Amino acid sequence: MFEKLFKSYIKNLIEKEVNLSETFHECYENEESKQFIEFLEQCLNEYRAEPDNWKFELGKMSYVLTRVLAKKPKIAIYKDFRNFFEYGF
Repeated sequence: MFEKLFKSYIKNLIEKEVNLSETFHECYENEESKQFIEFLEQCLNEYRAEPDNWKFELGKMSYVLTRVLAKKPKIAIYKDFRNFFEYGF
């Protein structure tokens, strides 16, 4: 699950040269999305060249996927992740 969904999404963000703090600035203030956006930021900035250091716990992945796969996610980063799923898979 991490390889197929999360790592692919992170690589996609890198390819598109997304600046998370500009594009999804409101997600840093939202308790529901803060942990996910901070994880993504760490992957994009600190560990960009080291994908083996991209680690996300199963419980956290489940939490994110529950929100992403909701009928209409309201938070921008979850909407973007869902759009990635719909077009990528």
